[in-house]
Amino acid sequence: MCHNRSLTFFPQRRHSRPPVLVCICGTINSGGFNESITYRKCEFLTIINSTDRWGCLITVGYQDRKMADRSQLYKYKGNRCSSCGLSVEEMVKRHGTFNRMFQLHHVDPDAKHTSYEKLMKQMLSLEQIEEVDKCTLLCTQCHAVIHAQEITAKLELSVEIGQRKVTQCFDGWIKADILDKTFTFVTNQRFLLRPCEVRFGTKDPIELCVIEIEKDGNLLDWLQNISQYKFVEILARSNREVLMQIEYAGDRKAKITQAIGFPVTTIDMSTQEDGANDVWMRNGVVLTKAGEIHTSGTLSYYCDLI
Repeated sequence: MCHNRSLTFFPQRRHSRPPVLVCICGTINSGGFNESITYRKCEFLTIINSTDRWGCLITVGYQDRKMADRSQLYKYKGNRCSSCGLSVEEMVKRHGTFNRMFQLHHVDPDAKHTSYEKLMKQMLSLEQIEEVDKCTLLCTQCHAVIHAQEITAKLELSVEIGQRKVTQCFDGWIKADILDKTFTFVTNQRFLLRPCEVRFGTKDPIELCVIEIEKDGNLLDWLQNISQYKFVEILARSNREVLMQIEYAGDRKAKITQAIGFPVTTIDMSTQEDGANDVWMRNGVVLTKAGEIHTSGTLSYYCDLI
């Protein structure tokens, strides 16, 4: 989980005076003249104006909390270009900003929200997260190349578990490199062929891939019948990590404890008195309206059985 907060520098107005560079350290450099400014760290919009000896207006500010924090959405999508691997963190360290350096690419352009730009300027919401789920994160250069080449593709991957073959299909785009004779496939879909061992009740454990747990109705069946099984446990076959535990809590309730990175559940939660959702779990990531991102740890909750 990353708690690092970075400044958002708003575009400077054009002046006829010498250009002004705003630095991360809070020092303004212009023509060899240095002026230190102090800024307050706060969750809401903070604008600090300072006028240097040439009369240029310097504006430094944080992301307006009335709109979604773009850095939070980028972290949700992996915080790096899904094609070349360039990281948002690297760009911030090197240039002090990631503004205009990364873009969300819709894998299916026809699925793009009709008011996409307006939606992305609002506060974080379920509708906004679902829109971002349609996308993959790209740096501006890779995004431009992908749209210039316009190559879409379908990829099919398979794994064998015992005598079974489990397949996952992906829709995506290709960026081709003619000189290296290679191509990169980008998609918004998560890899769900991770093998797991499932233990439930007194039955013998079985091996399933994550995609089988998620899409074949197995998880729902185990929840509906937890009063019979009493206990269900899902382990990663590779390292025996506990990915999920389901316990019967009596009175038609189940207690679920799962690793946050285990991408089989979609959860909307509220910590507010008015019941408004402000915590969401999608694709093995927890997002909060306060701007946090959690990709590791465990989450425990109760589920009413119907």
